[in-house]
Amino acid sequence: MPVSKRNKKKITLDDLAVMVKGGFDDVDKRFDDVDKRFGKIEDNMKDMKSDIAEINITIGRLERRVEAIEEILTEHGKKLRNMERYLKKIKEDLKEIKSQRKVDKRQLLDLEKRIEKLELKVA
Repeated sequence: MPVSKRNKKKITLDDLAVMVKGGFDDVDKRFDDVDKRFGKIEDNMKDMKSDIAEINITIGRLERRVEAIEEILTEHGKKLRNMERYLKKIKEDLKEIKSQRKVDKRQLLDLEKRIEKLELKVA
């Protein structure tokens, strides 16, 4: 039989069994604690996956909105370029009318009004 170094008394099989059982109980308790921690981690991971899914949905919506805005800006850009060309043409017509010896005042006023309206739209 083994002998305890502190007490110099013999350890019985029952004593040894109690010590081994106590060790297993401690290990079992530690595993329970680890299981609880992993359970919390798994729950947090599920929450994070859910949050990421919501973020991805939001990103998809934002991407679609940005694409729609880009289309609108492209269309407005085209319209603006057309107005600028039209304004340039009107200014050329006005310059030509002013250079003529005989100027039709109504024609001149009409062109000036068209220019003013177009300049307001372009600005």
